[in-house]
Amino acid sequence: MTTATENRAAALAEKKKQPDGAPIAGPEIPTVDPAKVHKNNETTMYWKEWIAWLPADMSKTDLQHPEIWRRVQANRHKSFGVRDKVTIFSADESFYVEARVWKADTTGAWLRFNKISEFREALGLWKDDMFELRFYDGGFHIHAVATGALHVARTFHTESDAIATAMAIRPRVVGDD
Repeated sequence: MTTATENRAAALAEKKKQPDGAPIAGPEIPTVDPAKVHKNNETTMYWKEWIAWLPADMSKTDLQHPEIWRRVQANRHKSFGVRDKVTIFSADESFYVEARVWKADTTGAWLRFNKISEFREALGLWKDDMFELRFYDGGFHIHAVATGALHVARTFHTESDAIATAMAIRPRVVGDD
C-alpha cells in the first residue's frame, strides 16, 4: 500500500520528465534539518520558565509597558530571554497572566500574552477584633486591625495556618480561678 507522500513524490517525478522520458533536474523537496530540532528537557534548556508577582499597586494594563521589567532585566541571574515563559500573578492573586517574551534587553521585556484570567477571590479573608489576614506576594500575612501593621513577619501558604498562628499569639486573659 502506498502512502500519500509516496503518491505525491511519484506524481512530481512524472511531471519532471523530459519529452524523451529522462527526469528533469530540479530542486528537491525541502526537509527539516535535524540539527534545528531540539528537545526541551532538564539538560538542555532553550527557554526558561519564570513566575512573578506584581507589586500591589500594579494592574493588568501596566503589563503593556516593557519598562516595568527594567530592574529584573538588570539582574543577570533573573533577566528574561527571548522565548522565555512567564507566569505573572497580581499581588493578591486575583488574576494571572501567561506570556512569552518576544524581545528582551536591559531596558525591559516585551511580552506576548497567551492567557489572562481570574485566579482567586482574595476578599472575605478571616478577621477578628485584633488581627486580620491579608493576601499578597503569594501568601497570607497577619496584620493588626488597630494599626494595619504587619504583626507576624512570616508568610503563610495556607489560610488555616495563618489563622492558627493568629489565635496562638492572642493575649490570654487570666481569670480569678
